[in-house]
Amino acid sequence: MQTKLKGIRSYHKITAEEMAKEIGVHKDAYLGKENGRTEFKLNEMFTIAKRFNMRVDDLFSPTTSRHEKED
Repeated sequence: MQTKLKGIRSYHKITAEEMAKEIGVHKDAYLGKENGRTEFKLNEMFTIAKRFNMRVDDLFSPTTSRHEKED
């Protein structure tokens, strides 16, 4: 599952390290979450959504890849 988070973070020119500090985790842990290897905790999702003035479900809803759309 991919989320919109990486693209939104990049658009706002916020580094992974800055986001990691904001939610209180190490940069590597943050990147693991952003890349889908581990899951964000609910409180982390709310913190990130608030940072971007977005709803949690809008930010963390799965995106559909082109391959999935063709099936």
